[in-house]
Amino acid sequence: MSAEEERLFCLFLWDNSFAFLKQQSKGGLCEDDALTILDALGMLTGRRADLASEISKATGYTIVLKTKPRKLKSRKMAYLLMFVTLLHLITLAMLFIATMEKSWWVWDGMENSDLWYNCRFDNATGTWLCSSSKETEWLQAVQVLMVLAVVFSSVSFLVFLGQLFTMSRGGLFYFTGLCQIFGGLTAFTAALIYTLHNKEILQDLRELELGHFGYCFFLAWVCVPLLLLSGVIYIHLRKKE
Repeated sequence: MSAEEERLFCLFLWDNSFAFLKQQSKGGLCEDDALTILDALGMLTGRRADLASEISKATGYTIVLKTKPRKLKSRKMAYLLMFVTLLHLITLAMLFIATMEKSWWVWDGMENSDLWYNCRFDNATGTWLCSSSKETEWLQAVQVLMVLAVVFSSVSFLVFLGQLFTMSRGGLFYFTGLCQIFGGLTAFTAALIYTLHNKEILQDLRELELGHFGYCFFLAWVCVPLLLLSGVIYIHLRKKE
């Protein structure tokens, strides 16, 4: 089909579609109806802007093309990706600190206990003297769950980076989101166990009444909602470009 034949064919389709819609709407045809017809013809020929000009000249009907704000949508998508990536990295860093640092239980700032060591500050040498924590079933459970939370969150971030470059347009980050949610659930279980069974975990150390929870314990609790939130965002996040 030549260009002239294509132009005449599109004008023919326009006239018939326009007349049909006008008849169905009893003369109340609006601009949106015209744009609907134009979109359909544009999909057939791939020349939406050219068709608008041709049809306007042939019929005298003024058509104003409405362009979608793609740049605005792209910016929103970029900002959302930056936000969720920053949230993920901050949460992962906090989770790693909560797992490895030595401040789950503190006595007067001179002695503390974490998931791996019991440490005491030596005034004579000005250093911390640490010994391995006594293994109990509850402590081992907390250790395993916190390590799993770090692993889940790390795998989630690596998968997310891979999906950004390999996943087709319109795909959802289901696996990334599920890993984050699993990380949040494991961190929640670990923090809950330590909250309820700290007496069993610290049974051979100083009296608990003289001490209190350390900042790593609170970091673990803060990580729980952040992990769950980022997981939900990943599940609902759709790759646009």
